[in-house]
Amino acid sequence: MTEPLSRRHVLGAAAAAGFAALLTTGTAKAATAGTRTAPPDPAEAPAEEPAEEPAEEPAEDPEAHADDPAEDPAAAADDLVEEPAAPLDDPDRIHRATRTGRAPVPPGVYSISKPREHLLTLEGHRDPVVVLPPTGTPGAQEWRVQTLPNGNVTLRNLRENAYAGFDGDPAPNKPIFGRPTPTEWVLRQSAEPFAFHIVAPGGPVDGVEFALDLSLLAIFPPRTALRRYEPRDQRQAWRFEPHE
Repeated sequence: MTEPLSRRHVLGAAAAAGFAALLTTGTAKAATAGTRTAPPDPAEAPAEEPAEEPAEEPAEDPEAHADDPAEDPAAAADDLVEEPAAPLDDPDRIHRATRTGRAPVPPGVYSISKPREHLLTLEGHRDPVVVLPPTGTPGAQEWRVQTLPNGNVTLRNLRENAYAGFDGDPAPNKPIFGRPTPTEWVLRQSAEPFAFHIVAPGGPVDGVEFALDLSLLAIFPPRTALRRYEPRDQRQAWRFEPHE
């Protein structure tokens, strides 16, 4: 018959079991600590690939557009240079004016005269346009020639700021007056240098054209009127003298 365990024996066995369990737990922790993963070595890390740089565009060839007039400074400068005015009797200038529809007289201020220095004159805003020797009145015998896009011209008096013209349609002996609105004229070269026939546009009407000439009225000062255009009559032409 087995002898019952004493109290001291039971306590001793329990203490031994607890010590064994503590020893086992410490061993397990030590093993875990020994197998902890070490931090990576920076020296052994793979090098990062450099970012790919965008490809540079090829430089533009400066000679690629050398023939392009829009980008050629010399060509652009030439477009801004106006052709110098040629003398009024220059045949080449007259030919170019006829071909392009431009007036043969460059725009500007002129005295317009018949022989013996009788000048086209306007003494009042709506007065008749007359012919007189030099009067000395500023602007009364000076006329600004203005060219229109169709090649016709207008004649504006500097003093009165009125235009040499007529009312209605061209007709024989129709008087020429100062008018507030422009009247168009066509300048046609005569056989003499610097001299032009001042012709009413829109003709011929019934085979007849009319030009600015001296009126048939025998009064002083001599007036102007529309007369039948006579290309061979040099007395019908007017001389244009430019003013500076």
